[in-house]
Amino acid sequence: MKECSWCRAPASRVGVLIAGPSQVYICDACVAVASERAAGRREPPPPLGAPEDLLQRYQPCSFCLTSRPLPELVAGPGSLCICDVCLVSCRQTLQQARPGGLR
Repeated sequence: MKECSWCRAPASRVGVLIAGPSQVYICDACVAVASERAAGRREPPPPLGAPEDLLQRYQPCSFCLTSRPLPELVAGPGSLCICDVCLVSCRQTLQQARPGGLR
């Protein structure tokens, strides 16, 4: 049975479940939470004297598997994260899936 990779809710208990190309799923409620986190996110300043390679850390998005700079990712539970590009795509999918989009 398919379930949200973020909150573990089964597909039968969520409004909309969006599948990523990497066998990761995110529900409409978790898209809303991630969107709120992204809207309130502020990039932390780099530590004083940090080498250049520490200033640009990358991690793959759990949804699309594309390596992105950390400031472009929204952390989820455990090691899960979603990039801004996938988050926008999920929001667009939700807008098409239901007239009200995100609630």
